[in-house]
Amino acid sequence: MEVRSFPGQSKKETFMRINDSRLHPRLNLRLEVSYHFAGQQHQTLTENISRGGAYIQTARPVDVGESLRLSLQLLGVHDPLDIQARVVWVKRSQRNTEGSTSGMGVKFVAADAADLALLEYPWSWL
Repeated sequence: MEVRSFPGQSKKETFMRINDSRLHPRLNLRLEVSYHFAGQQHQTLTENISRGGAYIQTARPVDVGESLRLSLQLLGVHDPLDIQARVVWVKRSQRNTEGSTSGMGVKFVAADAADLALLEYPWSWL
């Protein structure tokens, strides 16, 4: 897991950073995530995550509106979280675009309440 801080902010401040346009604060965390789509298993990383959704890095994003079942592994948590998600936006980067990552934004639509609470209070497992 990699925690990226914003310039001039501690990791704690980064965790507490709230983007006013979002319902849930985003955490800049790279967590292992896997999903099954179109007959293939995909394993990749999140770029950021919140109680309500995540940005998943992938060279082959799934189309907007598609449903995915995610398996998300939190550091120090034995069993991965099982989350039903819907793709709400896609970013397709041009090749050789430095600092640009292809991926997809997903909204969590169904999960165990205890699992979602772990995402809302990350200091319980970080």
